[in-house]
Amino acid sequence: EMKSRLVVAHFDHGLRGAESDADAEFVKEHAAMLSLPFEQGRGNAGRFAVDNKLSPEDAARRLRHRFLAKTARCSDAGHIALAHHEDDHVENFFVRLLRGASPQGLAGMDWIAPSPVESQIRLVRPLLGFRKEELLAHARREGIPYREDSTNAGTQPIRNRVRHELLP
Repeated sequence: EMKSRLVVAHFDHGLRGAESDADAEFVKEHAAMLSLPFEQGRGNAGRFAVDNKLSPEDAARRLRHRFLAKTARCSDAGHIALAHHEDDHVENFFVRLLRGASPQGLAGMDWIAPSPVESQIRLVRPLLGFRKEELLAHARREGIPYREDSTNAGTQPIRNRVRHELLP
């Protein structure tokens, strides 16, 4: 029943060239294999960051959320499911701690929260209770293909330093 209402949405931030194109094609192919509609958006997070005096990460996040909210509106969807997992939650806590967040800011991500673009649209994080390694192990065990963003392997931005240097 729920499958008939799902839409797969993918946003290309315009930061990784051919790798981003391959990610988009991967998502599009898998949406088709599951007989799910696919919506793709593109932006130039680098230019948006410069024009708006933002970090590339903040610019990418803002553009992505705008696209997701627009896709939800056009699809008459009240919810957007995101793939944040427990490791993201922990990293987010430490990034906010290092930046001097208030106690409310340190609370981290909510399982369900309003979209930062349109408050009537809800963001849901169904994977928040699972560690990344658990999700990867499940994917390998079940033969579920996946891709990893190569920029996550470096130590820039601060989230990556937290991931690779602080948490281990």
